[in-house]
Amino acid sequence: MKQDEFKGLLTPLEELAKLQHYSIPTRLVDVTINPLIALYFAVENTDDLSPGNVLLYLINGYPPYSKEAVCTPIIIQYSDMLQISNPWLYSQKGTFLICGNEVVNCNITNSLKSLDTLTPSVIIRIPYEYKKVQM
Repeated sequence: MKQDEFKGLLTPLEELAKLQHYSIPTRLVDVTINPLIALYFAVENTDDLSPGNVLLYLINGYPPYSKEAVCTPIIIQYSDMLQISNPWLYSQKGTFLICGNEVVNCNITNSLKSLDTLTPSVIIRIPYEYKKVQM
């Protein structure tokens, strides 16, 4: 399906990003470098009774071709390469968190490490009752 859309993608990360766009499960978690876009996604679902959260990570990201993600959860640097290959990422100023695999006795396993090892520097919590407030 949609084979033509995958032509010209140069890296596995580009392919995973495109797969995720079509709702195929991947190890990628969408993030944005734009705080207003993050706020929008935190409050867009007004049917959800939980608060909206914006998590701010003040850490250096890794290049899209980094092999660090094999065993460590990482944030990929915002990159022109990803933006060109995926207009959806461009419009959302998007990049990704990537789960790493557990490594046991120098062997990479199929178990993924939790993203909880990446601690946000700041969490902005928007109470549910303020999600619907319009200014």
